[in-house]
Amino acid sequence: LAGKQLVFWKASDCDKSPLAYWNPEFMLAELTPSRDKFIVTNALINGKPFRAQLSTATITTVLTLDAARPLGFDKDAPGVEPSSLSSDNYVYRVDTLEIGDLMVKNAKLRVADMGFRDDRPKTGSHLPEQDDRFPDILIGVDFLLANRVLVANSQGYLYFTYNGGTIFQTQAPTDEQELQTPEDVPQNDGGGVPQPES
Repeated sequence: LAGKQLVFWKASDCDKSPLAYWNPEFMLAELTPSRDKFIVTNALINGKPFRAQLSTATITTVLTLDAARPLGFDKDAPGVEPSSLSSDNYVYRVDTLEIGDLMVKNAKLRVADMGFRDDRPKTGSHLPEQDDRFPDILIGVDFLLANRVLVANSQGYLYFTYNGGTIFQTQAPTDEQELQTPEDVPQNDGGGVPQPES
């Protein structure tokens, strides 16, 4: 996406051959089934599992409020800052965020109430339940700018390599500035630098 290109490939006789043709030092994340055909994988935040969905409609990666609460999120806690992207959006730092082979330490994430709830009472219960199709994390355009990504549905893998810059951006761009590309962003601005697992 950083190169302003989307390329579609049809896999043929690829089996489990690596498809990251542009770089042999790639990272992998396993895709998980989605009834709605979304691009979904698993993520770990501070060692806890969460459902993550790729979203080109989301300008910056966002952690849902319901997912953030079990991690100890409190909007009034020291260190939690408001995000300029929207009201009732906050910036929250986590110790580690892992997506497949990618690990980002001290990552700052945007937290927002995305309204991903099914409030209809289920059979045998009067309590609302969260639909398991809803993601805990929307992986946004910031991730796609910082990484070159190939979605291999035929293999069930997400291939990606790090381009550079901040992976997770938490503030709105100014009128003069689009989302920062890898060339624009210093490496130590708090968004985290990836550390592939050994």
